[in-house]
Amino acid sequence: MKALATALMVTATLVGMSAAHADGKTREQVQQELQAAKAAGQVTFGELDYPPATVQQTSLTRDQVQQELQAAKAAGQVTFGELDYPPATVQQTSLTRDQVQQELQAAKAAGQVTSAELDYPPKAAVSQSAGKSREQVRQELAEAKARGEYTFGELDYPPKGK
Repeated sequence: MKALATALMVTATLVGMSAAHADGKTREQVQQELQAAKAAGQVTFGELDYPPATVQQTSLTRDQVQQELQAAKAAGQVTFGELDYPPATVQQTSLTRDQVQQELQAAKAAGQVTSAELDYPPKAAVSQSAGKSREQVRQELAEAKARGEYTFGELDYPPKGK
C-alpha cells in the first residue's frame, strides 16, 4: 500500500513539474519577469503592501481639484465622519406649507395615510360587510372552522384545509 501511495505521489509531482514547463519558459526567464514585476510595483509582500498602489492619471491640476472640492463643500456634497452621513439633500418644491398640510388632511380623510399599527390596513382597503348580523358572522366562522380554513395562533398555522 505504501508503495502504491509513493508511486502516485511521484507521478503527481512529475505531472506538476511538466505542467510548469508547458509554457516553455526557463527558470531564468521566470526570475527576470518576477524582478521586473517587483520593480514595477506589481508584486507585494505581506499585508501592508496590499492592494498594490496604482498610479493615478488625471488631467486636472491641483488648483482645479481644490476648487472642485470647495464647490462640493459649499453645495453640501462632502461629509465628514459618521454624523454627516448620509448627506442632507435640499429638495425644491413649489408647494407652500399650508398646501402640503391640506394635501395630508385630504389623504387622511380618504384613508390613504396610516399611522402606526392600529391604522393598518388603511380604512379604504378594509372591506366592510354591511348588513350581516352577529349571528350570521358567527355562523360563517363556524363553517370556516369546520372546513379547516380558520386558524388560531402559531400552532394552527398553516390551516389544515390548505
